[in-house]
Amino acid sequence: MNVFVESNFVLELAFVQQEHSACEKLLLAAETGQIHLFLPVYSLPEVFQTLGSRRTERAEVERFVRQEIKLHLREVGVVTADMESLGTLLRDLLLARTEVQTANLFAVTAKLARIARLLPLTTEVVEGAQQAQLRHSLTPQDALVFASVYAGIPDNEVAENIFVSRNEADFKKPELLLELRSKQCDYLSSFEAVVGRLRF
Repeated sequence: MNVFVESNFVLELAFVQQEHSACEKLLLAAETGQIHLFLPVYSLPEVFQTLGSRRTERAEVERFVRQEIKLHLREVGVVTADMESLGTLLRDLLLARTEVQTANLFAVTAKLARIARLLPLTTEVVEGAQQAQLRHSLTPQDALVFASVYAGIPDNEVAENIFVSRNEADFKKPELLLELRSKQCDYLSSFEAVVGRLRF
């Protein structure tokens, strides 16, 4: 079986999200040769961009809370030590969370680079993405993922092909699904559903 994944597979593993257990099973299946795992190389910088966005959001949260603490400290009768402890606790929590997620993301990416077959960003993929964006009303990012997967599906191969992404709103479109099926590829919106097909 050929299983095509994208950035949300990496994020599930690195950020230990809802379906990370199923993703771990798929990764193990790829490592032991039970399946072939494919990942668009474009998806890797995309996940680090997501991490950068979360880091920025956390910094904004910290700034907001610190500003609230500063305003609160101006009020009469406030226990200063408690407020300072709260600010330090929040900063340490956010920093630790970012550090853990960064380390996890590098570890997962390194493992995927070793186990998965990385689908290159070729001229064919870029041109296909531009057409797919117009044809299926996709974002440029999703169009690049779709075009990478479509170009990466092996021709004249008996193996079952599955493209799995939790981004159902963008990828579960009738015309897009028909295009995938023309290359004997099914779409699933759940990693657990793929694991169910493999009957571990």
